[in-house]
Amino acid sequence: MISRKKVIIGGVVVVSIIVAVIVIYYAILPNSPLKNTGVSGIYDSTNLAQAGSYVELRSDGTAFFHYEYNWTEASSGYTGTWELRDGNRIFATTNQGLAGYFRIDGNNLIDEQGGDVYVKRR
Repeated sequence: MISRKKVIIGGVVVVSIIVAVIVIYYAILPNSPLKNTGVSGIYDSTNLAQAGSYVELRSDGTAFFHYEYNWTEASSGYTGTWELRDGNRIFATTNQGLAGYFRIDGNNLIDEQGGDVYVKRR
């Protein structure tokens, strides 16, 4: 016969395993939604030649990159993904194969290749 004590211990073990899996998924894995919540948001370009351009970093690791080219009145948008690395660097890729790094500096997202600065919307 199974004692009540063994049932309680078994229940505690099962709950502990479930909690551990949730903590690993949400707090430890690279694309964890909790890691991305402070960084995620919409960042607007400060470049006057590209006014209206923005980068949207979603907490689920997906992204949208919208570019306005004011001198040609053209615009384009790309979907993609992003990953926070080294605490303040973001590696982003588009579904078209473009890739690059951004750096987080406070509320600014800085394109490490072109130097463009994007400011987080409030």
